[in-house]
Amino acid sequence: MTLTPMSLDLAYLISQVTQPSKWNRTPYGRMMECVFKAWQAIPVDHPLLATSWTAEIFHPSAGLYLLVFMEKLPLLILDIAAGLLIYEILLSEGLGEKKASLGFFLWFLNPYVILVNESWGAVDLIPTLLVLSTIFLLRARRPLQGATAFGAAIAAKLFPVLLLPIFLSIGKRSKFTLAFVTSAFLGVGAYVAWASYAGFDLGLQLHQYDPFTQFFDEYRFLTSSGSYIGLAPIALVVTYAFLAEKWPRDHARLYEPMLVVFLVFFAFSNWFPQFLMWMIPLLILDGIVSEKRSWIFMCVLLSSALFINVFSFYPYFTANGHAFFFILANTPALKQAVANYESLAGNALIVTLALPIARALFTVTCLIYSLKIAQERTGIISDLLTLFRRRI
Repeated sequence: MTLTPMSLDLAYLISQVTQPSKWNRTPYGRMMECVFKAWQAIPVDHPLLATSWTAEIFHPSAGLYLLVFMEKLPLLILDIAAGLLIYEILLSEGLGEKKASLGFFLWFLNPYVILVNESWGAVDLIPTLLVLSTIFLLRARRPLQGATAFGAAIAAKLFPVLLLPIFLSIGKRSKFTLAFVTSAFLGVGAYVAWASYAGFDLGLQLHQYDPFTQFFDEYRFLTSSGSYIGLAPIALVVTYAFLAEKWPRDHARLYEPMLVVFLVFFAFSNWFPQFLMWMIPLLILDGIVSEKRSWIFMCVLLSSALFINVFSFYPYFTANGHAFFFILANTPALKQAVANYESLAGNALIVTLALPIARALFTVTCLIYSLKIAQERTGIISDLLTLFRRRI
């Protein structure tokens, strides 16, 4: 965590800490600013950040490495908290401490999580942790607190609103539904409020990547009239209709419909590496609880996603040629590693063959996995096959 300071996002945000900017006016920016001021109060060397830590340079010193550690420490704490929530949820499933501990370590020692959270320094773990909290609180029969956590997750980053139809589908009582609708409404309002206050263009931010705000992109096809139709909205609407019609109206294994929604969303969307953090805890929960399902699904999804990330987002992993997987390239060996990495990422076979195959594998695996969960919980595929046989 401390040895990987060369994250383009983190370095840029650090550069904004010392000057007025819209990023400073966000809740995340305020947190980073507080950490920075705490670092200034510690009796260590305090080099000028503009000349010592940017997206292109890092001049190692004890004080600067301490700042890296302090700025990333909240992410490590959130990482541990997410692992503990996974542990508690698995315990509540009655699986025992051994399997619950396995869930904790599958999360905490997950290479993908370490690469994106501890090294990249992404903030997506905050809303992910709040979504996990929602699952935990609903299992503990505390729906009001669960709705509050859900609203806070939406306020932190907009993506959890994709899960709202699940709560509308499983709600047995009007009070439950009202609580989650109200919470989602307040969460969206809070997100709009802080993003607007900071100075972000909300419409633009939905289509433009930023470390703090929510970005959505999708696969689209061109109609004969010249307009574009997004695949992700169509797939999600079909998924929501299926959940409303077929899914059991209970809170048991709430992570399953959540996982189905995210699998469908990621199958038809473009995403940055940190977005997969939303889904990884659900993959772990499902993999441990459902012994009938193969671990191959999680391994294929994360392996193909990691391959896509490493070769599609290589400028982020090299800080535009200045680092090797966020580690400062200040030795001949590391500089050569960066050059080899960039050369491999630009190779024609990787770009034109390997990446499309990896993306197709990821998409197909998402769809097969979501259908497998749906079949085991609702028998929908069996019902459709029976109906088809009767028709013919």
